[in-house]
Amino acid sequence: MSQKNFTRLLEEAVKHHQRGALDKAERLYLQVLELDAHQYDALNLLGVIAQQQNNFQQAVNFFNKAIASAPELTPAHINMANTLRDKGQIRDAETSYGKALKNDPESQEALLNLGSMLQAQGETEKALANFGQLIQKDPKNAKAHYNIGRCRHDQGRLDEAKESLTQALRTEPNFAEAHYALANVLDELSRHKEAVEHIKTALKLKPEWPEAYSTMAINYCKIMEFDEAIKAAELGVKLSKKSSSSIIVLAWVSQQSGDNKNAERYFSELTERDDMSQTGYIGLAETTRNSLGPQAGLRILERAINKNKTPKALNNIASMLEDRGLYTSATSFYEEAVSLDPLYLKPSYSLGYLFLRLGRFQEGWDMLSKRLDDEKFFSGRGGQTPFWRGENLDRKTILVFLEEGAGEHILQSSLIENTINNSKTCIIECARRLTPIIKRSFPKAEVISGYDPEAKEAALKRSDYQIPAINLGAYVLPDKNSFNDRKDVFLEPNKDLVMKTREKYLERAQGRRIVGISWLSGSSNHGKYKSVDLENLHKILERNEIYPVSLQYGSVAKTLDDYKNKSGTEIFLDSEVDQIKDLEIFFAQVASMDLVITVSNTTAHVAGSMGVPTWVMLPNGRGSLWFWFVHGERSPWYSSVRLFRQTALPEFGKPWWPEVVEETADALSDWLGKPLKPNALLK
Repeated sequence: MSQKNFTRLLEEAVKHHQRGALDKAERLYLQVLELDAHQYDALNLLGVIAQQQNNFQQAVNFFNKAIASAPELTPAHINMANTLRDKGQIRDAETSYGKALKNDPESQEALLNLGSMLQAQGETEKALANFGQLIQKDPKNAKAHYNIGRCRHDQGRLDEAKESLTQALRTEPNFAEAHYALANVLDELSRHKEAVEHIKTALKLKPEWPEAYSTMAINYCKIMEFDEAIKAAELGVKLSKKSSSSIIVLAWVSQQSGDNKNAERYFSELTERDDMSQTGYIGLAETTRNSLGPQAGLRILERAINKNKTPKALNNIASMLEDRGLYTSATSFYEEAVSLDPLYLKPSYSLGYLFLRLGRFQEGWDMLSKRLDDEKFFSGRGGQTPFWRGENLDRKTILVFLEEGAGEHILQSSLIENTINNSKTCIIECARRLTPIIKRSFPKAEVISGYDPEAKEAALKRSDYQIPAINLGAYVLPDKNSFNDRKDVFLEPNKDLVMKTREKYLERAQGRRIVGISWLSGSSNHGKYKSVDLENLHKILERNEIYPVSLQYGSVAKTLDDYKNKSGTEIFLDSEVDQIKDLEIFFAQVASMDLVITVSNTTAHVAGSMGVPTWVMLPNGRGSLWFWFVHGERSPWYSSVRLFRQTALPEFGKPWWPEVVEETADALSDWLGKPLKPNALLK
């Protein structure tokens, strides 16, 4: 056969393939292979057909042959990686994506697919590194911005998530999934009307989308439009063919609208369904916990463990008991979950933090160290540099990496000083926004951004050991008395910025004391349980002797305007400060305060790390995080922080803050009646 006919045969096969006529395409590709057994395109596309038909091993065989015939070509490497991913061979798939990128570093498909796979595995930081590279190559790649937004949402960084998803929609306005993802972020930011509008747009683009109707129902409910909420929830049930998750939403919406009779009927029906899996019970219990309270959630989980006692169900029971301040009972359930499956690390981690909360330090650190033996965690860090287990560091280089959000980064940084002093070289890996502050505060250490994959890879290669910063606690904080040996102030702001900001506020305050206010937490897990509506702080804010300054991150201008119109009290919003983009100016702003009053959020950690007088208002139960412990007015983590706690057991459906605000307002009167102590940061 001539080359012309050979090419025509291949082109005809591709046309059939594109039309979905897989059998005809397969026959023609095989004819091509009869003429040339090593023809790359035919081998690669036969692999694609096998993959489309879920014949994964056959697909792998074809891709291997295609790669052998032309190892320098990228498509077969990407297709091999996609197949291995679908088979669940994640590490092998990652290797194949790596080979594709080695052949073609500009391959946007490989970067996107690799990032999406890592994101699905919960390896958020690695996923973000890939999406970041993709943005550098194509700033208008809507899918990259979309996935970055979803990663940021998973991390609880809601404003950044919103920004990325909005950017995706600027590039691709008809991106239904991005509208839906943005709606979920707006929901958590309490911007429910906007969320509804984005879901409406998503449904115009994808009309039969049951999950979108359920999410719309939740948001309608939160703006008290109960009739619309019920309609949307019922549509979600209908389109999903009565899926358990859609009925859960209908039950929740019914309860929120005051129809407890129907709500309890729906919840009860769900527990009797034959198709309710253990996972379904756990999801139902979580929703019931949020709508009817932890006691109702516990009742459903009791049924779940009667059906099948699993570590996940036991872990969730323990979590709900911890919500209610029943720490001894929670400990027992966490311990049983750990004993049933030592490789399921979630209860180990939860139990470790509960032990720390209770002051049982050695037990807490021991539980948190279990993940250092986890192969998945090690592989996620590159799988080369061993974790440090207390070895001598005199002539060694160690990489200490900070994790979680900005607040946790700050707290964890307080554990690093000894490691810097005891090692030859200490490299600190942290969020990009914190790098200048960490560099200034720890001048003996090298500092890199965890979002710089090249710097991170180079640091891992140079290091003899690596360690998550929180795990340093086992060596520097073996008991509560160890806190006495720590520095009271461990992070240093830019002093020029502090003085400039302070002078600006002094001029505006006209002799009043400058008090920073923060009232919301953006945490996706606990934020709504820690947050306070601004108007509920009026007893604090109405004092004429103070000049209140907003330290709240996010878009709060409208909230502040509404509060001023209702109360007559103005809270200054500094337009030069955007802590999401620049923590340097935020640290300087916080350092220029006479006093900070805040809920448990990043602001509390920023202020405490610099020794700024700070009052933190805390709920009891859910939302009261491990590092504030259970009792006491002072925080061992931050000597300048005073804690105002809800003392009563949490009662579901009732606000936690009235007694806390009352106590804080009384303390403010006392503080205003005493001379102001000098701020060491302003000398």
